[in-house]
Amino acid sequence: MSAPARLPDRADRSDQRPSVRVRGDGTPRPRHRASPWCRATTAFRDRLRTDPATRRAHEEVKDQAARDHAGDPDHDDYTRAKSSFITSHR
Repeated sequence: MSAPARLPDRADRSDQRPSVRVRGDGTPRPRHRASPWCRATTAFRDRLRTDPATRRAHEEVKDQAARDHAGDPDHDDYTRAKSSFITSHR
């Protein structure tokens, strides 16, 4: 009889734990770290940290979106206004 399979150490399961981001309105948004969306978001964040030109361009897009949607009752239009930039710079 073989030994039972050993469960991975906690560090080995980091992709299995949810990452929680809190929206501006206080609503938690859990996401699975192994999901393609979470990986793409993390890759974009890392690119902003290491690429000054992309970071400046992203700031300009965000500033314009903030001006365009300052009076909107919900922030989703602001988020959508940034989406094409984010998608094209992953």
